[in-house]
Amino acid sequence: MKFVNFLFCLLLSSSLFAVDTDDKKSISSMFEEGQETIDIELSQLNEINDILLNKSMSFDVLKENHSALVGEANLSPAISDGIFDNHPDSPLGVPAFWWGFCLGLIGMLVVYISMDEGSDRKDQVQNALYGCLISGLIALVLNLTVFSFIF
Repeated sequence: MKFVNFLFCLLLSSSLFAVDTDDKKSISSMFEEGQETIDIELSQLNEINDILLNKSMSFDVLKENHSALVGEANLSPAISDGIFDNHPDSPLGVPAFWWGFCLGLIGMLVVYISMDEGSDRKDQVQNALYGCLISGLIALVLNLTVFSFIF
């Protein structure tokens, strides 16, 4: 079984390096369009940064005076944390995702019991469930990987 796993890993790693290196121009051309796009995006952000630093203005003032620039750069004053959202009612100020990730089902229970009833509790328990599932998948992959090389 070890030999089969070794061959599988060897095949996988060799397929990652299977690139035709004779035509170096075609390989470098793959990144040219991406580099141009990155340069355009960064130039917009650099322009916004210069405006903010030189004129010492807030985001709201920038949005009023330079709305086209803010729209092109796709900027927003609000940041959404998604599943890592730290709800004000969360236990000990720790986001529910991390309760589920670190403590599993017990973490989900802690989040469920400690939060007030409502839609926020449902969302936070769901975030704890996501944390529990992700930590379970990571543990499963690590266990399968380690045991496949041992046995």
